[in-house]
Amino acid sequence: MNYKTTIFVPSLMAFVFSIVVAPIASAIGPELGKWTAIVNSRDKGTVFDTIDASTPAWPTIHSAEYISGMKDAERQEQVEFHSIAHAIIQDAKVLLDKKPRQSTAENWRSLESALRLRDSMLRNTGYANLVLADGLNRLGLVFLCKELGSEEQLSPEFDGALSHLITYRVNIDQWASVTREELGWTDEKLKEVEGNPNPGVGLHKLWDRLTDGDNFACPKNMDHLCSDGLLKQRDLSMLLYRYIYSDIAMKRLSLAVQYKKQTADFSLNDGSGKIAKVLPSSGEGKKMSVVATGGVPRVVMTKLPGEKTNLSVGERFLNARSSADDVAAHSGQNGHRFRDQSGQFIGA
Repeated sequence: MNYKTTIFVPSLMAFVFSIVVAPIASAIGPELGKWTAIVNSRDKGTVFDTIDASTPAWPTIHSAEYISGMKDAERQEQVEFHSIAHAIIQDAKVLLDKKPRQSTAENWRSLESALRLRDSMLRNTGYANLVLADGLNRLGLVFLCKELGSEEQLSPEFDGALSHLITYRVNIDQWASVTREELGWTDEKLKEVEGNPNPGVGLHKLWDRLTDGDNFACPKNMDHLCSDGLLKQRDLSMLLYRYIYSDIAMKRLSLAVQYKKQTADFSLNDGSGKIAKVLPSSGEGKKMSVVATGGVPRVVMTKLPGEKTNLSVGERFLNARSSADDVAAHSGQNGHRFRDQSGQFIGA
């Protein structure tokens, strides 16, 4: 499998979800009651139009398998939050479908609300919250890709939304906590995952343990990738698969934005050669210094390794640095190749 994917081209509109919305059940408890009222009062809009700073924090929501073993009242409340979760994912698709190429002020506010909700979900981590947070990350990615995919100037709201989106990072402690909770793993089994100083390597250890060494390039459970399906049936390995690619997508989106801002004659058909002249080199380089030997100065060229400090967790996981080729790949007339090769995991 070719890991190179693009971010700024219109084909990234494929980051949408296959969803079936479950009905919203009656409320139990004040927190659930408020969220049920929010979802039921959205009329023809989305939940993101309704939530604001006064909206209660999103609670920890577990997998369907986990909550099946909970006590009756707790289980019922978790089941009803799962119904709300399905509605939230459906509304993410609605927001993308109705958003024009140049986003309206209302849609920018809705995106900001969605990202605040994502933050709340990541603060109260549970399996279902990880599913939802990744879905909202993908909403942000496609929303911004639609804007970036236009050859017009970026909207004034773009930078703020991008800055908020990329505050997200794949957090290995969250993953270890959820895996321990959901699968009952011991500290010993998670030792190499949590204790690894390189989060990309640690998450690779987690992948190997979750899948018994399944090939990440072509995993067995690709049919489990959609957000709705992951809520209905727990699959930590496929959720991790999504997270790695979401993380890399954010890095490449940032590179594409940097390129567009620094290019006077930006075009969706720009190739890697043109892009490479604008984006900073990530390969090996040389440092020039002047050294005096016996009072005689001479120029010394020292070989430097490629920059590693700015690699994202996803890049470290795949051991693949994002490059100008990645930003340019499958763009313009080759957009169909992106959908053929990557649509299955990106469009879930």
